[in-house]
Parts: sequence; structure tokens; C-alpha cells
Amino acid sequence: MWSFRVNYFNPSGYVNGSIYDDSTFSAYVDAVYLNGAKFLDALRTRVGDDAYFAFLKDYASRYAHKHATADDFFATLRLHTSTNFSDIIQEYFQQSH
Repeated sequence: MWSFRVNYFNPSGYVNGSIYDDSTFSAYVDAVYLNGAKFLDALRTRVGDDAYFAFLKDYASRYAHKHATADDFFATLRLHTSTNFSDIIQEYFQQSH
């Protein structure tokens, strides 16, 4: 799936970009959605399955039907792991959180 649906397109760009940051819609999709998938995979690999899935369950529960921010995302993640993932944030986000 990764080869055909994500890596095939060789996505680049920042996950937290705006649709107005890119010159084309496909550049936006590559950055936000495809690189977003790569970001989540890197995060899962770094923190481990148990912490990752506990975080996702907690995050979904806390912010169901609400507007969550990037700060909310990372604050909830930090409740489930003490693992350093700052390098992953720097790779995929324009500003660190």
C-alpha cells in the first residue's frame, strides 16, 4: 500500500501547510495528506504501538465533534509517551510544537 498509494508520488512539503502555500492542489495533497500519512507512520514507529494507539483513542475521545489544534494533538500525545519525537516534528512541520 505504501509503495502504490504514498511513496509512488514522492510527497514533499509540510504537513501543517495551508492550501494557499502550494502552487497546485496536488502539491497541497502531497504535503498534507501523503506526508501526513508518513508523519503518523514515523510517529507510530518512534513511540511504539501501545502508546500510539492509546494516544489515538484518547485524542479521538477528547476532541470528537470539536476543533482540535496542533497543540492539542501534541499535548495529548505527550500524555502517552515520554519519547522524544522533536526531530520528526522538525521534518514534517514548518514550526515546532
